[in-house]
Amino acid sequence: MEIGRQMLEQFRKGDIESFYMEMYPSLLRYATRVLGTNHAHFAEDCVQEAIYKVYQKRKQFDRPSELKAFLYTTVHNQIVDIYRKHDRQEQYTKSKEWIEDSPIDSFLLQETLDLLYNAITQLPDDLKTIYELTYEQHKKGQEIADQLNISTMTVARQKSRMIEALRRKFKDNGMMQFLITILFSDWMI
Repeated sequence: MEIGRQMLEQFRKGDIESFYMEMYPSLLRYATRVLGTNHAHFAEDCVQEAIYKVYQKRKQFDRPSELKAFLYTTVHNQIVDIYRKHDRQEQYTKSKEWIEDSPIDSFLLQETLDLLYNAITQLPDDLKTIYELTYEQHKKGQEIADQLNISTMTVARQKSRMIEALRRKFKDNGMMQFLITILFSDWMI
């Protein structure tokens, strides 16, 4: 997700549609991740409220980075408000490690996850399918092989191809290489 100078200028003039279409998916993933499964149903409300607030202040932003940082901070604050409003103070302070993180840390993590997610969406269809079945649906190799009518060895090879494709995509980014290794370490053959 990227806010360019042109999008910022259009947004400052009141054009919310392209801004909304660009920012909404990433903000929703961020809010859902931070809220966790028990409160994910509030994610949409958080994002819409944050976009509304940033829209009201749209003329105050001179740089895309300022707008983006304010937007993520606003979503973060909306999430904190949800926990407070629902009397989850104990759970809020004890079970959510992200609360101790600054909004900047959360923002950087989300940006990194967005880079990885965008790279995954650009994979060939067979590799995207392997990713979705393994990582999103948490299926085992044999289940995937049965579903796709392929051998477990083919599943393993496709997992390796997917990881290698992601590594190539980020060959000049040591941080992303490390993240890929950590995230997919249990997939390594």
